[in-house]
Amino acid sequence: LPNLLGKTLPSSFDKLGQFNLQGTVFATPTQVIADVILSSSIGKAIADLEIGNVDNIDFATYSGKVSLENFRIGALFNDATFGKVSLNGTVKGSGFRLDNINTKFNGNVSQLVYNDYNYKNINANGQYQNNKFDGVLTIDDENFKMKFNGLADLSGKVNRFDFISEIGYLNLKNTNLFSRDSISKLKGIIEIDVEGNMFDDIVGNATFKNIFYTNEKQEFSFKEFKFKSSVKDSIKTIEVNSEDIAKGYLTGKFSFDEIVQVSQNALGSIYNNYEPYKVAPNQYLDFNFTIYNQIITVFFPEVSIDNNTKIKGKIQSNKNQLKLSISSPKIDAYGNELKDVLLRTDNQNPFYNSHLTASEVNTKYYNVSKLNLLNRTENDTLFFKSEFKGGPNNKEDFNLDFFYTINIEKKSVVGFEESTFVFKNKAWTIKPDETNIDKITFDLKNYEFNFSQFKIVSGEQKIEFSGNLKGSEEIYLLADFNKVNLDSFLPKIDSLAVNGNVTGHLDFIKKDNVYNPEAILVIKDFEVNKFKQGDLAINIKGDNSYQKYNVEMSISNEKVRSIDAIGSLDFTGKKPLVDLEVFLEDYYLDAFSPLGQDVISSLRGSVSGNFTMIGFLGNPEMEGILRLKNAGLKFPYLNVDYDFQGESIISLLGQSFIFEDLRIFDTKYKTRGILKGNISHRNFEQWFLDLEISTKNLLVLDKENSEEVVFYGTAFMDGTASISGLTDQLSIEVNAKTNPKTTFVVPLKDIETVDNFKLILFKTDALKIEERQREIAEYAMKGLTLDINLELTKDAEAQIVIDEIYGSKLTGRGSGDLQILVNTRGMFNMYGDFTIDNGVYDFKYGGIINKPFVIQKGGTISWNGNPYEANLDVTAIYKAKANPGVLLENFNSTRKEDIDLVTRISGGLFSSKQELDIKLTNVDPTIANELEFILNDNNINEKTTQFISLLAFGAFRNPDRISFDVNNTLSGTASSAIASAFSSLLNSPDSKFQFGVNYTQGDRGNNLNRLLIDNQVDVSFSTQLSDRVIINGEIGVPLGAQTQSSVIGEVKIEFLLNKEGNFRGVIFN
Repeated sequence: LPNLLGKTLPSSFDKLGQFNLQGTVFATPTQVIADVILSSSIGKAIADLEIGNVDNIDFATYSGKVSLENFRIGALFNDATFGKVSLNGTVKGSGFRLDNINTKFNGNVSQLVYNDYNYKNINANGQYQNNKFDGVLTIDDENFKMKFNGLADLSGKVNRFDFISEIGYLNLKNTNLFSRDSISKLKGIIEIDVEGNMFDDIVGNATFKNIFYTNEKQEFSFKEFKFKSSVKDSIKTIEVNSEDIAKGYLTGKFSFDEIVQVSQNALGSIYNNYEPYKVAPNQYLDFNFTIYNQIITVFFPEVSIDNNTKIKGKIQSNKNQLKLSISSPKIDAYGNELKDVLLRTDNQNPFYNSHLTASEVNTKYYNVSKLNLLNRTENDTLFFKSEFKGGPNNKEDFNLDFFYTINIEKKSVVGFEESTFVFKNKAWTIKPDETNIDKITFDLKNYEFNFSQFKIVSGEQKIEFSGNLKGSEEIYLLADFNKVNLDSFLPKIDSLAVNGNVTGHLDFIKKDNVYNPEAILVIKDFEVNKFKQGDLAINIKGDNSYQKYNVEMSISNEKVRSIDAIGSLDFTGKKPLVDLEVFLEDYYLDAFSPLGQDVISSLRGSVSGNFTMIGFLGNPEMEGILRLKNAGLKFPYLNVDYDFQGESIISLLGQSFIFEDLRIFDTKYKTRGILKGNISHRNFEQWFLDLEISTKNLLVLDKENSEEVVFYGTAFMDGTASISGLTDQLSIEVNAKTNPKTTFVVPLKDIETVDNFKLILFKTDALKIEERQREIAEYAMKGLTLDINLELTKDAEAQIVIDEIYGSKLTGRGSGDLQILVNTRGMFNMYGDFTIDNGVYDFKYGGIINKPFVIQKGGTISWNGNPYEANLDVTAIYKAKANPGVLLENFNSTRKEDIDLVTRISGGLFSSKQELDIKLTNVDPTIANELEFILNDNNINEKTTQFISLLAFGAFRNPDRISFDVNNTLSGTASSAIASAFSSLLNSPDSKFQFGVNYTQGDRGNNLNRLLIDNQVDVSFSTQLSDRVIINGEIGVPLGAQTQSSVIGEVKIEFLLNKEGNFRGVIFN
């Protein structure tokens, strides 16, 4: 083949290296007809071409079909951004070099690797000639969908672009075109008609329509952005117009590359020693823009500005003039916020050069308000005067005056003039004098800094600083402190407040490649959380290194040297190391009580002993023994306070404090238990408790009722309690049985009184319950989880307060098992059953009804989660006396009979069903059956009405009357309440003789045939003469004219004929 073609192969074929050619070739001195397959190291090509003018091969003509398979086109054209290409199409043209190629191509590109992304499904129909493409290009790739139609002409001296590009979808991230944002998607229409090679000479128009850009934060939409650049009489004008991006213009004679240098020359011209940058002469520009928020955020995600941010100014290089005005309602930049910003600069204004104001400047470290900064030029020096406020509630005032100039050595100089500021409620003064000139001289190019003597004074407090830096070879930094209060500069630390007066020096010196850092400080009257510690002495000296230090520290007071520590610190490795031996003597723990926050409080006592700390400074291994005296702590949520008995020993091992059978007792009732377990830490930041308390009788709950509590009472346990978890996320698990004097109360806040046949209707709704649970739990138990498993015994008394307003409650003693779960996420759950052995349902309402129902043995209350959804199965009886004559035709006696008011409560608390019943006792069965028939005559409302009448007024309601006699009713109820109170005063709960007074309202029926009954005062008594003889009696005195007897009475004597008392003899009248 070389003999056939000679030197007629294209020069670019050198890139193919050694290749194989298969097929048929017809060749003449001027023409080649080839149908071949070419395989080379950079890919495979299939061609069916007719090539002419082969004797001048670089300018040869060709036409036919071409296919490329995995052909590395970048290697062919020396462009590494291009990779493999696979295509199939027809070509017609001439030339094989980039500078002379003139080719028409119509075909499909199945793959094209550009910038390490493989584009697929590209259709091209156009002509490429001498760096000029004119045609149509469509891309239907999964990450890039576009239609391009137009001209891109790079062939002349001035480049020309005239095209329309419709981008349906472009994933800039996946195509490696823009990698900053994790999500980066673009679509829109671009119309370009411009000429030019650089920014400085571009003229024409560019329009961007319906542009959408989406990143991981939001979607930005730009309806239309127009860009116009023109030159007239050598004056360049650039105009932008968009409601979404910016509006404005820039005009003048300038070079974009030199705008920054021209501006710096204008600012530096005020200094005699300034060396200006060399720039083209006679440059000037005027500009005026209104910038909108969206465009800034697209390119700088950490920066955003409010709408109507305005930038206006003028620069003239020959006059070294700079005028600038910037205003913005708000600027957010990199976590800092500026509000109402206004900057005016005029370097040739005789009164001021710059004026900056801002209503607020909020940073991560300090917030400033009412900032006012003014500068002026005088005698080659730029003077600044600043005023602003800061700190909590803007109570810290700053008045700082400083200057900037360039000295004869062409070094920058920044210095302070007399200034004052208030920081952390302390007034400080900077007052330069011959000794303390308070200035910094620096040369950034050589990294040289000289700090002349600085002095800051506040009363007796004084801080002095001086030093110099010469690159990294020589360092002298010296700081002296005299009676400086710690709270003057230390930031607030949650639950840890330290204070004291620092005196001493802090030096950092490096010379001849030897480091000598040193800190010798004494903190007088050192305090932690307002508890006095004594004097803290710190001595740290570098071991010929700024990474290794010898350390001595002590705290001493007038009584004892409570802390001594000696050892070393090593920062040479990735993790700093510590090797310390610590001695403690009567060091008080009270100062660290706030660290427990709302979970543990009242930490107290003193600690003595010694231990070592070795290893990683953040999490060292500890070993030693500590002894506690008069120690104790409190759990605020449970309201229990424990003291440690005698001297308690704590072992330190690794990152744990180990407790071995410490004896504790509660400070109120003196009940006792044993504490064991450990407290561990991680990096001294997270503290983990793993403790267990065991006892035969220990107070574990002592809460009083309040608005926030979900339960209250007093609980004594026999069993174990474990306390585990982080200090701000503690979990308390109790497994125990109740001991005597235990009372547990669950208050239920919302009730509604009589509705239809229900005597009491509990009401709430699920949302309100959940919100209430969450609010109470978050308020009362931040960082705490309770898991209480109780075996309820008859020694414990349980209460459910049904109505806190009037005091209705269920009180009983019994047995059962109960689990209570409470945590900070608003959970309050109860599980278990309580079987009542004996108890009382005190029903109170409105100050009118106050009746005790005796709960019958065997009643149950059970919980299966929500405490407000307890299931009740309780029967309670109230014993009343009334005359049934108003209902019974055959009952003609004036005698009041014993009546049981029975209520059976079943179902959920807020959906309970109450069955009411009225039973006559100790009467003829015929009378009892007659009454039951009348009350159960398919009229539930009638039975309910009679039940309420008997409960409230002690009498049956006459169904023949429209309403009650109000006067009699009210007087009867009031008399009953007074009599009940009087009886309570006369008797002691433990007395064997019980004396009672009662007042019974008479019946003033309007039926003339009925007997009228007077009001009556009853005196009752009950006594037990011996274990076998019980006497009950009542004497009544009628008050009125209807009864002739002056005294009526009943006496009943019972003789217990066996020990159980279920076989009795009775004598009665």
